[in-house]
Amino acid sequence: MREPDGSKDGWWINQKWLYVRRAPGNTCISALMDARCGERKISQYGGQAENDSKGCGGVMRSAPFGLLPPSSDDAFGWQFDSAAQAASFTHGHPTAQLASGALAALIGAIVLGQELDEAVNTMMRHLHCREHHEETTRVLQQAIDLATEPPSVAVLESLGGGWVADEALGIAVYAALQCPEPENILKALPLAVTHSGDSDSTGALCGNILGALHGEESLPPQLVFEVEGRGTILELTDDFVYEFTRGHELQGEYGLYTRWTTRYPGW
Repeated sequence: MREPDGSKDGWWINQKWLYVRRAPGNTCISALMDARCGERKISQYGGQAENDSKGCGGVMRSAPFGLLPPSSDDAFGWQFDSAAQAASFTHGHPTAQLASGALAALIGAIVLGQELDEAVNTMMRHLHCREHHEETTRVLQQAIDLATEPPSVAVLESLGGGWVADEALGIAVYAALQCPEPENILKALPLAVTHSGDSDSTGALCGNILGALHGEESLPPQLVFEVEGRGTILELTDDFVYEFTRGHELQGEYGLYTRWTTRYPGW
């Protein structure tokens, strides 16, 4: 991938560690390429992908939608739908989209103070009222039921390999429910990745859930200091919070401050 040359606006464009090849999902790459130069063309960029993929590439990027502030009385519904729509840009199968929405609703419920069990119920309630929910509901309900029994790698394997969205989320939910306490994060994460499938994705999703539940301070230092780009990620997180909780302070009489729009040009 071509390295940034600093000619474009926005500070993230110059973060060179983001340009390292990391085996990007073929579905995401092909869908975005189709939108740019394929049949959909750039005029329809942002439309639903013309494929039937239910891979986990959509749900893997959906956790931040759970941090969106309420725009109405139905905050979780808005988070759910926003994440599902974003997943649809690259994954055309309803299961990929609904699993993405379900994770966003789960994260949103946790952020608003619900305990994990209650947040899972909130997620399932919002999922169940969506069309084509049956496949995703079945896998998640299986994960919830199995989490009442002692943890087992064999049981976790029965949820699938995590290559598709519903299975990836199911494995993550199972591991989080088995070890929900902050002192047990080093039990939950290994459980989430101890299988023969797409273990990095299921581990990341479990980390999304437990990170929202317990916060950064609960993460073991020996893991935190190893995170690549940690400073950049923390800086972006702070900016995200400013935008959605104190956004009015980022603008003056004539609109947004220039330094903010240069930082995030929005195109």
